Amino acid sequence: MSNDYLRAEGVLEGSVVSLAGPAGDPLDWDGGGTFQATMYLSEEMLRRGWKARGAFDEEKAWIMAAEKDKSRRPCHLVVDCDVVVAGSGAGGSVAASVLAEAGMRVAVIEKSSWQPARTLPREEAHGFRTMYERSGFLTTDDGGVGILAGATLGGGTTINWGASWRTPEHIRKEWSETYGCADFANDVFDTAVEQVCERMGVRDSGFSFGPADQVFMDALERMGCQAGPMPRNCQAPAGECSQFCAFGCPSGHKRDAPSTWLADACRHRAVCFTEAFAVRIVTRPRVSPSGQRAREVVGLLVEHRPWPAAVAGSGGPEPAFRIFFRCDKVFAANGAIGTPALLLRSGVEGNGHVGKHLKLHPAQVVWGQFGDDFRSYRAGSRSSDGDNVVKSGMDAPVSAGLLSVKDMSPRYATLRDIEDLACPNGQSVRSNSAAPEGAGRVGMWSGTMFSAFSVEVAQWGREDNHGPMMAVPVGHPGIIAALLPWTSPAQHRLAMSRLDRTALFLVYQRDRGEGSVTLDDNGQPSVQYWPCLEDRRDMTRAMILGLKSLVASGAERIGTLTQSNESECVLRGDGARDVNQYLANVARFGVQYLRTPVLSAHQMGSARMGGDPAQSVFDPNGESWEVKGLFVSDTSAFPSATGANPMVTAMALAHMVATKAAKESSLQKFTKNC
Repeated sequence: MSNDYLRAEGVLEGSVVSLAGPAGDPLDWDGGGTFQATMYLSEEMLRRGWKARGAFDEEKAWIMAAEKDKSRRPCHLVVDCDVVVAGSGAGGSVAASVLAEAGMRVAVIEKSSWQPARTLPREEAHGFRTMYERSGFLTTDDGGVGILAGATLGGGTTINWGASWRTPEHIRKEWSETYGCADFANDVFDTAVEQVCERMGVRDSGFSFGPADQVFMDALERMGCQAGPMPRNCQAPAGECSQFCAFGCPSGHKRDAPSTWLADACRHRAVCFTEAFAVRIVTRPRVSPSGQRAREVVGLLVEHRPWPAAVAGSGGPEPAFRIFFRCDKVFAANGAIGTPALLLRSGVEGNGHVGKHLKLHPAQVVWGQFGDDFRSYRAGSRSSDGDNVVKSGMDAPVSAGLLSVKDMSPRYATLRDIEDLACPNGQSVRSNSAAPEGAGRVGMWSGTMFSAFSVEVAQWGREDNHGPMMAVPVGHPGIIAALLPWTSPAQHRLAMSRLDRTALFLVYQRDRGEGSVTLDDNGQPSVQYWPCLEDRRDMTRAMILGLKSLVASGAERIGTLTQSNESECVLRGDGARDVNQYLANVARFGVQYLRTPVLSAHQMGSARMGGDPAQSVFDPNGESWEVKGLFVSDTSAFPSATGANPMVTAMALAHMVATKAAKESSLQKFTKNC
């Protein structure tokens, strides 16, 4: 365990208040729990120098006016503060840190629980149940897209795979020129990105590739395609990755939100409340409204909902305990699914744009299995040090230096046809491709995970700027078993018996199409999305490149996730098929509705910022067009999809928005006191 992480945990232990009660001694909600909770929380607030009290008549009236069900009691306790940040993930943690450092009293609201490193699960079922939305089973309404979203203190930063991409330059230009958010293209955002990357320890060298990532790098290099080391925020020495990034980092080497920004916020007296569900933002009419903002924030209503029992969001009995956080600023940071749901429950519609324009980076996986004659890949046998990119072909970046961690936005020459990439000089791909000498295994769950990428077909720098990135996903046996097609028990048993020699390649698309987030009958988010035809075509092109690169590496069996007897192809030995015919079938079949599982780990754009109030929910400073004091600081604010892992962009956006809000607040206080 790193010393920095241990120090951060010490800070959090004195600053995290669970509405369920103290650890090891939960409140007895069936026998006088409300009174116990009131006393417990009042004492916790006093111990931290905060004030908790009963509700004034005026506050009760505000809350009742916001409630659709007038029979519910307004609240049991009121906590006074300056700012409430609803969400503790990438954006929420940074906003909390910036605002607390500016001298504001900040409350961070997190619906799930905090798991210190010593208690982190090293087992998939427990990890999904306690650290993911809907226990990892969140999907679109029709089940067509499976959505992975973090639900733990630190949100996605705690369970993501460590990728730390700076916002690509073409995305910044688009957000500035097309959507009217000028600061994304100037030094204001530059400063925010630099501060985020420094605090998160972003680097693209100093680590060794995992075995599956080495297969990926070598395969693309063999085909003359671009590949390089993934920029990451893990400080583990080479070869010491815990391999459990998806369930929190038990070694403390990954710099997630709890070990950085949340700890920084708590050092400046911020308090994090867990198992605290943000019900709605409470507003009132402004006395002298100017411009479009006719209402203003007066607080956030919060309910205690046990975690993870509340995962399904099925309603159930009326929550036992409610707190009103009285403040004049609320930062919505519940993610691109939770934030629009909170806004809709609060009556904020954004001219019909709340919940619209949802982007998911729809993803696909292809896989290859290797035989006993495959060369062994040992964790750490290839390092990220040295050249930042693999020597590559005609369609590589104009300059290798463009892929350094300080400029993760490469420019490409014209992309050749995908067939030419895998079949140079007109040669066909042959099913008897010679495998490297020696015997060995791949081992998806060993070595540094998610450590290599390719933007060969991402079309960065081209006019369209849409296309898929490729990488190697974090793969543990449970998630792989769920992904692999099931055509028969014998087929699935055979595939699972070969997991130690299986490599998975991930394709995730910068989507042109979009979906939506609405509310179900219980006030919980409901997601509608399916990738558009152009996005599905791009994904298919990248899938074919991935399959061809697996052939070039010597795989004896390759396949997709499509639920079909034709989804895989044996390349060598008994049952070998013509690989060219198989690839033609993959291209023809493509990504089909409810036949090809689509995945998402990045959700964006459902409450977007923009310069036009008729086309956006928040203005270029991140403040609501409708409600004064309501800000956004998460991926829901993205005007469009980034095409790269969004953590650093979300943090930089939050840093920029919170810095402006803190300066404005200080100016108002100065003016008032003059």
